[in-house]
Amino acid sequence: YSDLKAACAPKNIDVFLGMELNPDEFSYMKSEQPRAELLLYGITPEFVEKYGFSLLTLPHQELFAICEENNFLLSQSHPFRDNISAVNPEFLHAVEVFNGHPGHNSRNDKAAEFCKANKLIPLAGSDFHGAGSEGCGIYLKNEVHDNLSLVNEIKKNTHILITK
Repeated sequence: YSDLKAACAPKNIDVFLGMELNPDEFSYMKSEQPRAELLLYGITPEFVEKYGFSLLTLPHQELFAICEENNFLLSQSHPFRDNISAVNPEFLHAVEVFNGHPGHNSRNDKAAEFCKANKLIPLAGSDFHGAGSEGCGIYLKNEVHDNLSLVNEIKKNTHILITK
């Protein structure tokens, strides 16, 4: 993150720290459901240093409370992929309603229904692991240059989803 941010600064490209997290509560290593990946937006290096690996052991509700306290955004990625469970929407701000990974059936239509039914913020992502995933994300109507403004802009829910 720090190296990318430094390399992009002379080109006036803003870099934001985020994290995809597979906490123990939703781990793929368990034989039973629920399994899920969560996305954290607005986090800082200090937050990562403070919590470190304990982020993997925090219960979902506690992680959400920390996000609320710090004005971070907690989302779930691809909640309706095979062997994935939609988590309790009470403890989410957003959900990925479009996942662009070409090798997975993310059931984006079900994710959009889940988002709307639970009044969550819709997000889109490329899930970039190689060619074919590009071309997805969100278009913000206003400029943002730091984590706080990024989260606040997403929470306005005025962005446009970019889907292939």
